[in-house]
Amino acid sequence: MNPGILAAIAAIGVFCLTLGLSYPLLALILDSMGIGTALIGLNAAMTPLGIIFCLLGVAALSMPLSRKSSIQTFDISRFFR
Repeated sequence: MNPGILAAIAAIGVFCLTLGLSYPLLALILDSMGIGTALIGLNAAMTPLGIIFCLLGVAALSMPLSRKSSIQTFDISRFFR
């Protein structure tokens, strides 16, 4: 396998592992500080929204660089069909 692809997979894996471990801990810390559950839930919802918006931004920026439509490459709706 291409070393660049392996590096990308490893970087994405570390990123996901970090998010998966830190957000439950952050929720517990915020709860111990007396922050309301609505704000903790809102904080938890912002990470996936940020990831989706960045994904759309990367798709829009990479469109001029490729022949194939980048929207097809980054089309998340195909996972929900």
